[in-house]
Amino acid sequence: MLMRRSPFNQFDHFFDHFFDDAFLEPLQGREIEGFQPKVNVVEKNDQFELTVDLPGVDKKDVEIKLQDGYLTIKGERKSEKEEKEGDKAIRKEIRYGSFERSWKLDESHIDAEKISASSKDGVFKVILPKTKESKKASKTITIN
Repeated sequence: MLMRRSPFNQFDHFFDHFFDDAFLEPLQGREIEGFQPKVNVVEKNDQFELTVDLPGVDKKDVEIKLQDGYLTIKGERKSEKEEKEGDKAIRKEIRYGSFERSWKLDESHIDAEKISASSKDGVFKVILPKTKESKKASKTITIN
């Protein structure tokens, strides 16, 4: 039996699989268990800035490491509230537990000795200074 190809078949297929775990996985970084913090990456003239949103996470519960060309941020958001007998959670959207995000870095463009990190109000900022060679690498290409 032949079936006529319809754009609606593709549309239906897209929505059938929209919430599959594989579709929702980030392009960079990975979720180990617990939750996955949101990250913004901004490139400036002299550095890259990673801003990691970790409300409720103390800096002592976070580790940032550069190893084998990977920048890794891992830690844990601990649940502080215990439900008492008779309490009934109506909705739980806040996720707790361990997390880990990793990114492959081109170490020839990052000055690893000058990487720094700070934390304020649950927002962690990692500064990745560019090397001198990386700063010079910009070139405008003429379009013929």
